[in-house]
Amino acid sequence: PGGGSVPVMRVGGERVICGSGDIISYIQAEFPTPNMESKEGDRVTAVTKGVFSAFVGIMKNKEADQQSSLEERLVKELEAVDNWLTSNPGPYLCGGELTIHDCSLVPKLYHMRVAGKHYRDFDIPEGLQALHEYYTSLTACPMFTASLYSEEEIIHGW
Repeated sequence: PGGGSVPVMRVGGERVICGSGDIISYIQAEFPTPNMESKEGDRVTAVTKGVFSAFVGIMKNKEADQQSSLEERLVKELEAVDNWLTSNPGPYLCGGELTIHDCSLVPKLYHMRVAGKHYRDFDIPEGLQALHEYYTSLTACPMFTASLYSEEEIIHGW
């Protein structure tokens, strides 16, 4: 039903919504309280938008001589997020409140940590302290652990 796009959410038994962005938009429209948007949204999107595409580039790469430059690109994207987290207060991307940006980024980081390590021996560099603290904090939250899928499913999916 998803046409190869993941994640997929089934609503009411018949309707299928594909892709994180569309799922988040649906949930926000159906359940507007609490508001998961943020006034920092555009700025956070600018900082985080390249992370997953850079990761996908590494995962789909079949040319060994390109791997290093692809990893450098991803590290630069992760450094931008780390710098954002360092210079902006709060435990979350937009400060003290959880937003759709956190709900989008953390699962992508989870894929990166699991599939990146398994297939490409890549992990978030240890020097990105703020990003590590952010990831550790959010993945310990009940909302994340309640919706967690197994590492085996991630590995199988890639």
